[in-house]
Amino acid sequence: MRKNLAGVFCPITTPFIEETVAIKKLGENIEKFNSTGLSGLVVLGSTGEAVHLNLQEKIRIIQTTRNYLAGDKILIVGTGHQSTYETIEFTKQVADLGADYALVLTPHYYKSDVHDDGFYRHYVTVADQAPIPILLYNVPKFTGINLNIEVVKKLAIHPNIQGIKDSYPMIAQLVELITLNCDTFQVLVGSDTLFLAGIFLGAAGAILALANVLPDECVYIYQNVISGDYEAAKRKFFEILPLARALTGKYGIPAIKAVLDMIGYFGGQPRSPLQPLTQDQKQELQNLIHRIKTIN
Repeated sequence: MRKNLAGVFCPITTPFIEETVAIKKLGENIEKFNSTGLSGLVVLGSTGEAVHLNLQEKIRIIQTTRNYLAGDKILIVGTGHQSTYETIEFTKQVADLGADYALVLTPHYYKSDVHDDGFYRHYVTVADQAPIPILLYNVPKFTGINLNIEVVKKLAIHPNIQGIKDSYPMIAQLVELITLNCDTFQVLVGSDTLFLAGIFLGAAGAILALANVLPDECVYIYQNVISGDYEAAKRKFFEILPLARALTGKYGIPAIKAVLDMIGYFGGQPRSPLQPLTQDQKQELQNLIHRIKTIN
């Protein structure tokens, strides 16, 4: 069943204690997210360190999220694998566990040998067999592949491909996606720094790593753009932009987890080979958080 992807979605982190998934802490975090205005959560995405998890861990994370997540919020689960077959099989499992959407990363290990037609066939085959709607996931930072806009145009008309999370940090590409004008295809901004512009230009919503630590502020920006109070949205966006740049542009997942610990959620350590921040780096982030809270 198609659900509207309007609003802000948070790609949550996976909590670890001494390299072990901390299921109880995950549930506690989700309960806190339930009290925000977020439209839903994304699990097993890049921010969730999906590449660091085995199948059993992934299943427990999905089950826990589904059990704790409020009924009015959407659950999106990352299901992309390097083979079409494995992507289909995992997407079927995820659907049985209660996911609303599957977020399908572009297969990239053999990127020098798989070209536009191969990516097109991959996504169509997955969509044909997936029991839930799928979203394309374009994240060149991690895959080394930027999905060709012509490929996306062809995929957008597939009835079971219902959107894209585009994390390519160029506004021109986002504009091309938004202006596809396909009623069944929803564009989600995946770049924190393009959030304001993307929503203003007509994106349905956004999946933002920043929403882990500033969920209410991100929702405030979205709601004010939609209601037409652009000045309020712009003012808030520029207040939080320095933190967004530090988290997603400079330090990454370890920083998101460090800030979660600072604001009353459980962040914990990233799984190796990712390394925790130094004390000086944490202090830099603490100063940015303090500045935002002081302004508010």
